[in-house]
Amino acid sequence: MTTLTRLPLYTAPARRHDGPPVPRPDGPLSFRLRGQANGADWTEAALARLARRGIPARPAEEGAFLDIRIEEASTPAAVQAYTLRLAEGGITLTAGGAAGMRYGLDTLAAILAAAPADGPLPGGTVEDAPALPVRGWMLDVSRCRVPTRQTLAALVDAMEDLRINQLQLYTEHTFAYAGHERVWGDASPLTPEDCAWLDTLCTDRGIDLVPNQNSFGHFERWLRYPEYKHLAECPDGFVDPHGRRFTHGTTLHPSEESRRFVAGLYDELLSCFRSPLFNIGGDEPWELGHGRSRARAESEGKLAVYLEFLRGLTEEAAKRGRTPMFWADVFLEEGGESNALPPGAVPLIWGYEGNHPFDEQAGTLAASGHGFHLCPGTACWNSIGGRLHTARANLTNAVAAAEKHGAAGILITTWGDDGHHHPYAATLPALAHGAGLAWSPAAEPAAGVLRFLRRLFSGSSANRAAEALVELGEVSDRFRHQTPNGSPLEKVLFADAKELPRHVAPLGADELEDAAERLRGINTALAETSTAGLGNGADVAAALLAFAVDRARAWKAGRVNLDAPALRARLNRLIGRHEETWLQTSRVGGLHESSARLRKVLKAL
Repeated sequence: MTTLTRLPLYTAPARRHDGPPVPRPDGPLSFRLRGQANGADWTEAALARLARRGIPARPAEEGAFLDIRIEEASTPAAVQAYTLRLAEGGITLTAGGAAGMRYGLDTLAAILAAAPADGPLPGGTVEDAPALPVRGWMLDVSRCRVPTRQTLAALVDAMEDLRINQLQLYTEHTFAYAGHERVWGDASPLTPEDCAWLDTLCTDRGIDLVPNQNSFGHFERWLRYPEYKHLAECPDGFVDPHGRRFTHGTTLHPSEESRRFVAGLYDELLSCFRSPLFNIGGDEPWELGHGRSRARAESEGKLAVYLEFLRGLTEEAAKRGRTPMFWADVFLEEGGESNALPPGAVPLIWGYEGNHPFDEQAGTLAASGHGFHLCPGTACWNSIGGRLHTARANLTNAVAAAEKHGAAGILITTWGDDGHHHPYAATLPALAHGAGLAWSPAAEPAAGVLRFLRRLFSGSSANRAAEALVELGEVSDRFRHQTPNGSPLEKVLFADAKELPRHVAPLGADELEDAAERLRGINTALAETSTAGLGNGADVAAALLAFAVDRARAWKAGRVNLDAPALRARLNRLIGRHEETWLQTSRVGGLHESSARLRKVLKAL
């Protein structure tokens, strides 16, 4: 028999206790709502929530089986708290606000679904509240892959089930700004209508859709064009810290002209969102102090130049009624003093490896008195299938530091560096893991992750396919040789003939054989089930990693030239599959750029 302590949920409750079974109500669930709430509005919200979970219900002043009580809450976490009691006389749901009512009704729906249709309900109590009030997710939509509306809706549904309550879409050039078609014309950008639609969808599900526009560094998609060149710190290009030569700038020159230009973008973007927050970006202004601002940086210091322009951007956001958020990497790297931070702005601490010093950096910002967020990652970019060991360690450390130092929450990030070749499915195991930790850090999220992933697949093999998706995310992290911000197999996949030996040499023959065997099992499991929506592309990711393993094994065996024809034919088919599954979840803009990297490998074979 199902009990509350064994109830299958995606996110583990803080506390739950079993009691005597409760008779199941006959017919639709009758409920009464009272307390610190507007009865009519909240009743409609309760009806809508139960309907979304497939529970027929009706309001009833007399004889109500479910008694919903709304109590006044004083903190963001308390607004999301709820207590659900199932006893002989019926069910009582006590919530601190709209969010708590939604989460409590979701738990009740899970109880009703898990119990036998003709038997009693498990009795007892669930007392629940999040450890971190803000549990956000930021998805990169600027490195080629922009999701379709259908995919966005599926992602929002997944976030709702994982109790993620903030969404940001990282934007550089993929918003359709009027008059700037040259920048976004080939990108299939999000339109103002898309954003307004998504804002309503998120609001209905208790998710804060926060506008996001990087406004200082990472401006290369604009500065490459002659009409924007005058705004660049280094108009004629530079060499970035990774040794890559750019023929154009990536960072705005910190000037009044740049500020006015960005403020004009804010006017258009912010009109599509109702969130009180706004992420203005500001990370990695690589060439700052090496171009037109060099003299100022040498006399005043790079940090001073950076902060002056950042303060200007935060003031523009504040003028438009928004609380600005910004990436805190430059401030932390340059040893900034807390009193120099823009007043009222929210710093975001990002870091993506398992040993990132979140504890130290959070301690620094906690002492400043600013509210802040920690931003770990799903570690799926530059990996094809994910780096789950890395992601789990990174997420665990971030949540622990956020709790310890009183962060407002976490913002889990999924980037799309170098073409966003990983499908959405590859990020979901880590996203579900992080969401579970942010709600209940003491709980082990693995079981909930698998239950969540099963929804991506259909048929009798769905459970095995969910396990295979997790295993896919673990393959690359099993190699002894690791590189930051990417996986060894991804390096092998995209290496040209000259680079290939350098990337293959550190990989042991035994490790490659182990990876090949694991990927055979993963490919078999994924082939034996059907995928739809967010599950699309998982099989392609597994096949691309298997290709990378076989390419490395061919080099190890001295068979690169002998195996080249077969590898070429195989990769050509995989490129076709990459493009096919891309279009099942994502807009066409950016696909050519993403595929071009794979086609470059094809020519190198």
